[in-house]
Amino acid sequence: MRNSPISLSRFRGFCLEIKVLGGGRTVGGNKILASFDGRHVWLDMGISYDRRLELPEYNIMRGFSLQKIVSMGYFPQEDIIASAKKENGRRYINVLLSHAHSDHYGLMTYFRAWEEAKINMRLYSPIDTFRTLQARLELGNLKKVLTNLDYRKPEEAEAEGFNVSPVRVDHSMDAACGYIVMSPRLRIGYTGDFRFTTENEFKAMTKAFVDLDVLITESTRIVDHGLQTEEDVKSQVEMLLTRFFNSTVIFIVGWYTYTRRVKTIIEASGGRKVVLHSKVAAMLEAADPTILSNPNVFVIQIKEKEKIPKGARVMTLREVNEAHGDVVVVLPEIQKLYLWREETGDSILVRPGDIVVSSLSEPYDEDSARGLVELASWVTKELRVPVYHIHASGHAPIHKIADFVNAVKPKKVYVVHSYAPEILKPLINKPIEVIIQK
Repeated sequence: MRNSPISLSRFRGFCLEIKVLGGGRTVGGNKILASFDGRHVWLDMGISYDRRLELPEYNIMRGFSLQKIVSMGYFPQEDIIASAKKENGRRYINVLLSHAHSDHYGLMTYFRAWEEAKINMRLYSPIDTFRTLQARLELGNLKKVLTNLDYRKPEEAEAEGFNVSPVRVDHSMDAACGYIVMSPRLRIGYTGDFRFTTENEFKAMTKAFVDLDVLITESTRIVDHGLQTEEDVKSQVEMLLTRFFNSTVIFIVGWYTYTRRVKTIIEASGGRKVVLHSKVAAMLEAADPTILSNPNVFVIQIKEKEKIPKGARVMTLREVNEAHGDVVVVLPEIQKLYLWREETGDSILVRPGDIVVSSLSEPYDEDSARGLVELASWVTKELRVPVYHIHASGHAPIHKIADFVNAVKPKKVYVVHSYAPEILKPLINKPIEVIIQK
């Protein structure tokens, strides 16, 4: 978990230092520090774990002292302090956020460690990327974290002596982006996480990342499986909803999902009512408020005092249960216990002939695969209905990443966000220098 990958490069007579302090040989946990011309910028501030934690464990760890978090290898204290600037008696670091998946922002939520370090974060991103993060933090009862974040628009980085240009990318999260970081003598590209749903997206991203000194790219998808695009997902969903036209279909997502997946479900629903859990609805409203204005979209009110997005159409539990065969329900995985095979007054009734569809949009790895097995076991044994798994990766396959790097032709490429980054190296054309954490 501790990393010490330091790479010094000379470009046109000056020094660039790249430190991959997280995400070098794992999927997620990106913490990459770029230092040049006396300036420092962090690319994401994520965290990764050796194993999947339960929700209470995450909350316990966020309250740990700085000393313990540093000792556990999660908080690169020396580099954070060395990269901090001081203004009006307060220290801060510059951070670019690529998207609001927790493996790219999770370390920001360790509020006690940041308080004890006495360091704030100036967070640069497009406004919709920040709003998506803000919604996630508020829904997760982590609003306190926002007091340590000073949001800035990308163009405001000019005051720090460098320029930031966001590049929109396609990923399984709303408002995802990569960045070009520029100084008068340097161009650094950072992809964040990405995929190419169409050839047009490949061309647009390649054009945006040309003429780089250094490219930092993910290389997650070294095993190719599952569906390729959201159109593939839509086709599968349409097939299931046509086959089970008299059944209630329940989609299990993460505790958040993203607009494209929900739009896919709405478009494939064939006029059925699409009923969202309130937390899913709140997350979607932050990214695209127009979704809740769709006349076929409702929000289920499970608890009497549940917070419902303003203006949303509401269905009660009773109304959902009475609309059997005419509703498609979208629930976060952590709310699955509200599903039950008997009508109890506080349950979404699952009848024989209904189906459950697992359709996560989070990073998909060994932990999520185990989670799918656990979900399938619970649904089949307790609810006694079948489970279907429909998932399209948020990451480009390895050969498309190689095509992208070869088209961009950076002088150097750093490979991150991968369990086996060396797999990409033989696919990269010379004279591009490939740098991989040892």
